[in-house]
Amino acid sequence: MARIVIMSDKGPLKIETKDGDKWICQCGISKNMPYCDGAHRNTKDEEEGKVYKYNKDGTREESSE
Repeated sequence: MARIVIMSDKGPLKIETKDGDKWICQCGISKNMPYCDGAHRNTKDEEEGKVYKYNKDGTREESSE
């Protein structure tokens, strides 16, 4: 089963813990969910008002959703 989840943030959320900082993915394309793996860098050139689909291989395409 597939699901479409719309995420609009282009960077991680920093959580400060007693064991050190943790970075939580907010872009939705990290391969290490729920933690950030730097994949949000791929969102920097997205155009405002467009929706993108990110494929498992890291490529993206504009979505008509």
